[in-house]
Amino acid sequence: MKIRTLSALGALALAAASQAATVSFNLTNEFSGSGVNPSGPSPWGVASFTDTGANTVQLTLSRATTMGAGEFIRVWLFNLNPSMNPTGLGITQNSGPVSSNSTRAGSDTDNAFRGDGGSFFDFKFEWPTSNSADRFDGDWISAVYTLTMTGLDANDFVDLGVGAGNSPNGLYQAAHIQGMTAGSAWVTGGPGVLVPLPSAAWTGMAGLGMVGLVGWKRRRNAR
Repeated sequence: MKIRTLSALGALALAAASQAATVSFNLTNEFSGSGVNPSGPSPWGVASFTDTGANTVQLTLSRATTMGAGEFIRVWLFNLNPSMNPTGLGITQNSGPVSSNSTRAGSDTDNAFRGDGGSFFDFKFEWPTSNSADRFDGDWISAVYTLTMTGLDANDFVDLGVGAGNSPNGLYQAAHIQGMTAGSAWVTGGPGVLVPLPSAAWTGMAGLGMVGLVGWKRRRNAR
């Protein structure tokens, strides 16, 4: 049957967008003011959120193999759809260096969830700084988690959060990389991919739907 109206096309796009999707964020920019980057070309890390079922998202945090052997990721922070309460987010680690995970229970401007001089976030992962088996350094490629919450999907992590300091418009994510010859660096970056799955036949329309969904996300810094 022919699609006769734009509204029908939009409805199909949104239906496709509601299917499984992957949202990726690339660590590409230093924002702490140190002016020093980690070793190797960016991205120095990639965070990929993938729908794996109803109310369930798999998060894969990957460290670039081109980073220096002694460089390690100390902390990685993210945002959640502001209509959702971060305390309701379930985090289960499946593989990789064991991290300490926490979600924001206080205000939107809780300093425990703030990037260096930058915006605030909703949840974070922290790894040891000591040279232990669980330090996120050259011995590891990735850490994988299962995230659960009622109504959760990959697009719920596309949020700029509350801006502050040297990031007044907010950030999608932030990571602190230590062990560098010249100290350390806080790095960030925006969404790299919005890919609908699994049918290639839906790709075009699902892409349109996801652009709309991202546009609907409320930004906390607009409050």
